[in-house]
Amino acid sequence: MNMDTIMTSILLNNLEGFFFGSGKAHVVTGVALMILCGLAISLWRMDRKLSRLEDEVRSQKP
Repeated sequence: MNMDTIMTSILLNNLEGFFFGSGKAHVVTGVALMILCGLAISLWRMDRKLSRLEDEVRSQKP
């Protein structure tokens, strides 16, 4: 193992220990899930609006 791998391993373990030890891991996971759900809902609504617009354009063509 080289020194970079060892240092990365040590830093990740300390960061992981900090988040899980202080109970912040659940908060971070919850916030990330809320952001992803918000993005998914926004994309779904946008898709519906675009589908309606496409239908209107198709119906107006002679």
